[in-house]
Amino acid sequence: MLKQAIFSDKIKSMKHPVLTKVFAIVLAVFAVVLLGASAIGIKETIEDHEDNLYTLDLLKLRVETYSELSEKLAGKKTYAELSAQYDNLTAEHEKASAKHRTDLAINTATRAGLKEAREQLVNASGMLLEAEKQLKEKAAMLDEQKKMALEAAGAENLDGAIEQIEGAIQVLDGLLPTQEYQANGQGSGEPGDPIQASASAYEGLPPEMMQLLLKFIPKEQLPEVMQQMSSGDFSFLAPIKIQLESSLAGLRELKKYDDLMSQGSAGIGQGWAGINDAVYMINQKEDEMNDKYNELGEEKEKLLTEAEELKIMQSDLIQLKSDEKHLSSTETLLLANDDIKQANKTGTGIYEAGKAEIDNLEKSFHKEYVSRLTMWGLAIAAAICAFIGIPAAFEKTKSRVMLILPVVLYTLFSALACFIAYNIGRGVSYSTLFAAIFGLIQLIVTLPKGKDAA
Repeated sequence: MLKQAIFSDKIKSMKHPVLTKVFAIVLAVFAVVLLGASAIGIKETIEDHEDNLYTLDLLKLRVETYSELSEKLAGKKTYAELSAQYDNLTAEHEKASAKHRTDLAINTATRAGLKEAREQLVNASGMLLEAEKQLKEKAAMLDEQKKMALEAAGAENLDGAIEQIEGAIQVLDGLLPTQEYQANGQGSGEPGDPIQASASAYEGLPPEMMQLLLKFIPKEQLPEVMQQMSSGDFSFLAPIKIQLESSLAGLRELKKYDDLMSQGSAGIGQGWAGINDAVYMINQKEDEMNDKYNELGEEKEKLLTEAEELKIMQSDLIQLKSDEKHLSSTETLLLANDDIKQANKTGTGIYEAGKAEIDNLEKSFHKEYVSRLTMWGLAIAAAICAFIGIPAAFEKTKSRVMLILPVVLYTLFSALACFIAYNIGRGVSYSTLFAAIFGLIQLIVTLPKGKDAA
């Protein structure tokens, strides 16, 4: 009957023509409301969908970040362990660096001291050369004097000359008392007489000693002296003794200077030996310090390499701390999701729980987005149907289809939109609910009378 009433060619009668017109206007008003609500709803749907997509992207980012950081930190030392290792290595490096600086300072000071010592040795060598030169000059003069003195004494060396003159003086000391006694008239000619003893001493005088005495007697006086000596007159010996004593003093002075020269020569020899030893020691020490300096250079390169490694390690440590902090904060944010937290409590990994939540949210957000767009699309379709049915309600057209079908579709679309809103958890959409109710009333009002329908 309803199908026949709807698709009958022309409208024959209405139950309530006035109410039909009134409700057609009411439906038009609701149609305007539905269009406005649909425009706002579509706008909110798009905005909410964008927010949902942002939330979904943020969750994906957190899950991927958690996965990447977990994989990156897996099997590695923790920040606490690496930090303790870094502190130990840094302490060892600083200790080694401090020792290196101390050793380098000692090495530098030692090499500078050796350089200064070498310069002092050069100066000492110059002074020693000058002293050696002066000593040689004085030694040459002394040798000349020694030669003259030795020729005069008829000896080969100073010790022999001094010994001869000392012997001659002793002889003179034995001869001169005879002269003194003779001068005083105390000689008696007896065996114990001093004069007789002097004569005996003269007679036992060795030939070389006699020759020494004769050296101090001028040749022209020799006959007279020999006559005096034969007669026991030794008065001429006193001046000779004085000369001998003077010669002895000169020889002793030459001997003193000769000994000093020998000592000076020995001292210069010792000085050269000391300088040579010092040069040898300085060379050895310089070689040692140079080797040490080269070792310190290699040690410096090693310390620089260690410093660079520690710098890299410090950078890695900062990154590790950041990664651990980022991982912890990401884990906290993921566990703030009730579904992920509940899944994690049941033994599911955070990453797996996060991936499952992403899949669920993608399906949920897509369903909600499509459902809401469908709901507002139905509302717009209902509004259009309301406008389409107005001409027939005011009998501008006699087509029964144009009178009833738009109202049927209006009611159906409004009811479906209200059902979708409720089904997706948006609650009851009062605009579509009331539109459906008034559409149903309009449908009842616009249905033809029973006999006409028949």
